[in-house]
Parts: sequence; C-alpha cells; structure tokens
Amino acid sequence: MRLTKVTDPTTLAVARSDVKDHLRIEQDEIDYDNDLDELIYAATAYVIEETHHTLINTQFTAKWDCFPGDVLKIPAWPIVSIDSIQYTDVDGATQTLSSSLYRTELVQCPATIRPAIDEDWPDTQADAIDAVTVTFTAGYGTAATDVPYMFRSMIKLLVAHWFKNREAIGASNTPIKLAFNALRDQVRVNEWQEFLKQ
Repeated sequence: MRLTKVTDPTTLAVARSDVKDHLRIEQDEIDYDNDLDELIYAATAYVIEETHHTLINTQFTAKWDCFPGDVLKIPAWPIVSIDSIQYTDVDGATQTLSSSLYRTELVQCPATIRPAIDEDWPDTQADAIDAVTVTFTAGYGTAATDVPYMFRSMIKLLVAHWFKNREAIGASNTPIKLAFNALRDQVRVNEWQEFLKQ
C-alpha cells in the first residue's frame, strides 16, 4: 500500500493568536509571527506523526496493486469521506467503482471498506502496479477550532518549548517529554503499524 497526500491544509491546526496567548505575547507584537507559524507547522507535523491522527481535513490517495482481500483498511484517521474508488480492469482501462457496490465503516479505527452484500471486488489487471486507488478525506474539520483540545494542547506545548529553547538543552528536556508523552498516549492510535500491514 502506498499513501500520498493530495492536498495540503491551508489552515494552521492551532491559531497563531492562541499560541501568542499561551506564550504571553501581545497580539499586536508581530516580530515573531513568521517564526511562530513555522513552529506551529513543525509541531503539527510532529503531533500527526506521533499520534497517527490527521488534524485539518486533508485529501489522500491510497494505492494497492490489487484489492487486498475482502477488507480495505484506510491508512489515516479520522475519516471524513471516501471520495472515490478506482481500479484498472483486466483490459487495462481505469474504472470508477459505483458506491452502490461497496460499504464503509468510517467510525471504527481503522476505517474499512468492504464489498456490498452479495458483491465481490472486481478483477484487476494481472501484475499491474497501483491497480486500486482509494481517494479519501481525513481530519477533524477545516478550522483550528475543529481540532480537539488534546491535540491543540500538544502543539502549543511543543511550540512554547521550541520557542523558548532555541538550542540543545540536554537533561532539562525531560519535563517536556513527560508532559507531551502523557498527552500523546491518551490519543495515540497504537494499532497503526498493524493495520497498515495489508
């Protein structure tokens, strides 16, 4: 399975104004705005990597060389929608699978797609690469206020730490690790690696 991001979010997962409040920086103090934006992006990427959650709505494609058994497991969380399923048929033509031919379970983690009752996945071209493409959208919403507070707290914690400590700090880094890990462990999808084995 190969996962590709189709669109990048244009919204920060935490508003700069919230980070300024957290850092006790006045809103009309703009000297650090670019630095704060970069740190928010970096912290967001780190939180996504550590928790296996997509925060702001993002479109992805997941590709397989064939339909992997009866169940397609979607490699992101949470899932907003399955936008399309396309496949390369036995003659090498690209086909779009009708939504009436499959059923989804988007609430559980991992989200899954199965053939509709009394249906099977269509045959794909033999030895094709990326014969099956699922396009889907994942995330909590399109605005920073849609992101659950636990994730926003982790991002603000990291941004504040990185903003105040511009150099390597050695053993004094332990408190931030403990605080971040305590938050992360409450939301982390621990089965991530397992359900990607397909």
